[in-house]
Amino acid sequence: MSIAAALDAVGPKVNAMLADLEQSGEGKQTRIKTVVDKILEMALESGLAYKEKVSNAAVGVDPSNRYGDGLHPLDVHELLLEIALQGWSNAEVQRACAAELPPGAAGQAAKDFNARLVANSDGLLAPLDPDAIRLTTVACSHTVAGLRVALFGARGVHKEICVDGFVSKKRLMELSPEMRDPVENGITWTILRHQLVHRCPRLLHVVQEAGNIGHGIERKQTKVQTLLQIFARANAASGSGDIDWKLLVKSIELHRPFLRGQCMDMAMYVQKWAGGEKGELLHELERFSKSLTLKRDIHASFFGALSKVELTQVALYVTAMVKAQMSCPEKYVKDGEARMLTSTDVSSISGRHKQYVLTAVKEMARARELVRASMLAISVS
Repeated sequence: MSIAAALDAVGPKVNAMLADLEQSGEGKQTRIKTVVDKILEMALESGLAYKEKVSNAAVGVDPSNRYGDGLHPLDVHELLLEIALQGWSNAEVQRACAAELPPGAAGQAAKDFNARLVANSDGLLAPLDPDAIRLTTVACSHTVAGLRVALFGARGVHKEICVDGFVSKKRLMELSPEMRDPVENGITWTILRHQLVHRCPRLLHVVQEAGNIGHGIERKQTKVQTLLQIFARANAASGSGDIDWKLLVKSIELHRPFLRGQCMDMAMYVQKWAGGEKGELLHELERFSKSLTLKRDIHASFFGALSKVELTQVALYVTAMVKAQMSCPEKYVKDGEARMLTSTDVSSISGRHKQYVLTAVKEMARARELVRASMLAISVS
């Protein structure tokens, strides 16, 4: 069967299955793996997917992964340490799934996305050649990123697997000899043909969600990643009219039980401080978080408090407050949450510190313009 014929036969069925799954409500979590397994089985039988062992150098992460966040470098290093100490398990990568790099502009955008991930990681992700990428991952993304770190090297976080501040392949092999083959030769992927991904645009997201279940990855989702998820859902919903924020929040909390009761505060923050239609300030927070060698959780009520700040011209200051909370010293962390800044600090923005905040915002904007101008001058020269 040709690819075109297979798409005509299988594509509508896949889209119907995905649509039915989305209507499952509370039953989605219990059905999603079964549905995804059936879709992958259909794709493999029709030739719209295939299995292949692929070198880690040829594998990037799909731009849709983690709602546009892609990878979090600290999660990569935590997973790599866990593998080294507990041992490599082939069973854990049985659901490894990726998509072929599409041709044209979409493929180039995926290459650029992966290049930015590395550039913004402050050396925590392994170097890569974007032109070598053949696949982009939607399941086992952090695993293969860890294998790339082991193979090509990167600045380290955990001393147990580092030598002189860098991740050591030799040290990893000593701790977990069974890692040698996946590090040096790659792992076996279920690879979706790019034509199927194009025909079924919700497929990659659902495969990613199914891959996260049971691996604890959802527990590692940071507040910034959740903000991005809310922003992505809101953008998708805005195309069909007004956004039902209560329904959007309910949907996310339904599939992320650990976020129950928190998402409305974060949705309110997204509505006010995302940074325009492209969510530029949210993506700025994402880039900042990836440069950190520590991870601080932030209580959702902090975002809720910031959403109530009345001054609309202080977006840069609000973003700076979130950055400060994300990178606060250990002494301000209580019960796993950063508490350096409080609701009192937030209320002072529109209160007793208002004039200082407005002055700070002007200086922030001026500094950013100077940096932009300098970067432009450097690129021209």
